Amino acid sequence: MKNGRPNIGVSELISSLLTILITLALGAVVLISINNYSYSISTLFKSDIESRQVGLMKSLDLVIASASKSTNEVRLVISNGVVRLNILAIYVNDVLVEGLSLTLEPLDIKVVEFKSPIKLLEGSIFRVKVVFDGGEEVIYGYTYA
Repeated sequence: MKNGRPNIGVSELISSLLTILITLALGAVVLISINNYSYSISTLFKSDIESRQVGLMKSLDLVIASASKSTNEVRLVISNGVVRLNILAIYVNDVLVEGLSLTLEPLDIKVVEFKSPIKLLEGSIFRVKVVFDGGEEVIYGYTYA
């Protein structure tokens, strides 16, 4: 007893154990936070990669476009990627080509001929837009005699 009060305290062993437990608990909280953050980042990247893979699989290339003034027909060479694609619409200078339905098999190359919905002049440049179930592609063509 000192100054009329009893000596009350915590032993060194107990205080060391409490310090170790508190440090371990804080470390566990930090590790769990880092783990959750890294998991959410990896999930975000994984979903982005998967969506880009689907976009790459659904690829369509317009190789060449040309038109004849005398017949007013457009000839379009289309090359497909590794999945089956449905052509939803074709536009010539933003005018819809009516009655054209087309499905491309994987790794398919097709020559598509159709009547132009507008009058094409000799020596003019026209724009063809193809809308498919994976997006759209645009190519410019030339009208010959």
